[in-house]
Amino acid sequence: MISSMPESIMETQSLDVFHGHREVIKGLNLSIPKGKILGLLGPNGAGKTTLVRALLGFHTQLRGSLFWKGKPLAHCEHDFRLKVGLVPQELAIYPELSATENLAFFANLYGMAQKESGLWITQLLDQVGLADRGSQPSGQFSGGMARRLNLAIGVVHQPEFLILDEPTVGVDPQSRNRMIELLRAWNRDGMTILYTSHFLGEAEILCDELVILDGGEILAQGTLGALLSNLPVRISLTEKVPQRDSIIKEWETNHGGNWKLCKTSPAMETEVFHKGDLSWFWNTLAHHSVPMGEVSIDRPRLEDLFLNLTGKDLRDE
Repeated sequence: MISSMPESIMETQSLDVFHGHREVIKGLNLSIPKGKILGLLGPNGAGKTTLVRALLGFHTQLRGSLFWKGKPLAHCEHDFRLKVGLVPQELAIYPELSATENLAFFANLYGMAQKESGLWITQLLDQVGLADRGSQPSGQFSGGMARRLNLAIGVVHQPEFLILDEPTVGVDPQSRNRMIELLRAWNRDGMTILYTSHFLGEAEILCDELVILDGGEILAQGTLGALLSNLPVRISLTEKVPQRDSIIKEWETNHGGNWKLCKTSPAMETEVFHKGDLSWFWNTLAHHSVPMGEVSIDRPRLEDLFLNLTGKDLRDE
């Protein structure tokens, strides 16, 4: 039988990570699909950075298994080191060096020939919007410019797998948008990306799949659509709908297990929380000739999912 499971570039099995005697990551089973952008979401302290460090081998207090392209990581560590890139939350740049010199330094660490890396560095500076700043000391850069250079350093060796740990913290909207556009472009070219963030808006527009992490445990994993399909939709009928009471009675008779009435009043909207297929809802409205202007549907968002899973409110701030 041919498996329908997507190929993974990296996996963890029953991974536990400790800080001293405290267990920070707990029995984590994570599969990072090859060629996708996987968003790792959670509040500060959820274990995101700890997990990133464990994947990269920076944590020694761990148990469980790590796999790179289906093989135990310990058996192919050299290949892994050459083909993984990291964009850390803390800036990894030398402020006394220019942008070009920073990139050349890190390219040399990966054994790239100067002639080969020179052309690529020029192209990379252009991609991150620093083409005219290549000779300027990076210590003079604005926060957004430094973040974009940090991103460029993470991919200077053209990795297959890129890990980003809160890469847009403190950056201006223009730099953030440019970085997101670049990540999309690199992903289209085949790069697999693990993107950790607590900015929900970024994850919604960027990631193919999401992992919700809290307390060192995975609470949910899947596509945004699949995860949100488990949450109720809020349906509102205004008081101007004369058949409102009849519609509610019909819903209650035929679909009582699928929805619940939130509140109703002659002077207020009727709000219904519903889970599942909405075709019956549209059919009922059409049968009663309800004007669409008197109906509103509030579909769940990623922040609703996070609140539902963790009891915490994670907002873009």
